[in-house]
Amino acid sequence: MVVRLLPGDAAPFFKAPASNNPVFSFDTVAGRYIVLSFFGSAATALGRDVVAGFMAHADLFNDDRACFFGVSADPRDRAEGRVQQRIPGSRFFWDFERTVADLYGAVDAAGAIVPQSFLLDPMLRIIAVLSIDDPAQHVARMTGLLRGQRPAADFQGAPSIAPATAITRSSSTCCCRATTIPRSGSKR
Repeated sequence: MVVRLLPGDAAPFFKAPASNNPVFSFDTVAGRYIVLSFFGSAATALGRDVVAGFMAHADLFNDDRACFFGVSADPRDRAEGRVQQRIPGSRFFWDFERTVADLYGAVDAAGAIVPQSFLLDPMLRIIAVLSIDDPAQHVARMTGLLRGQRPAADFQGAPSIAPATAITRSSSTCCCRATTIPRSGSKR
C-alpha cells in the first residue's frame, strides 16, 4: 500500500541512521522549516544534481530558519562519500531498507524510490510535496516556497519548541482534570 501524504498532514516521525548520528530521532528537528528530499542515489544524475542544488543554498539551510535532509537509499553514497553533510544546515539519512521512504510514500510497489521532496513547517506538518523531474526546477521551486514562508520563530505565535509540548491560546488557567485510565483487565 502506497502512503499519500498531503499538505496539512503531520509528517511521520522516525528514527534512522544519519550522517551525524547513528540513531537520529527526526522529531527533534521541530522549530524550523525542513526540506526532506528522497533523491534515491547520488550515483544518478538526478540525485547528484538535486543534492548539489540544495547544498548550494547555505544561506537558507542554516539550522536557524531551515534544514535540508537528503534521504539516500544507496549504501554506496555513504561508503564512497558521495554525499557530505554540512553543519549547520544539511544532513543525510541512510535509508537503505527504504523504511523512511515507505513512511512518506516515496517508494513504489517494486521497492524503487519515487524521487520527491517534502517541505515541512516548524511544527512538522507538510506544507508541500513536490516530485523531482527536473532537478534545477525542483530545487528552485522548493527553495522559492521556503523563502516565501514567514519566520519560523513567528510560526502561529508559538515558541519554537517540539509540537508535543506546545499549548497555545488557552482561555482558562485550569482547563484539565485528572483522569485515571484503568489497566486492561481491571474494573473501574
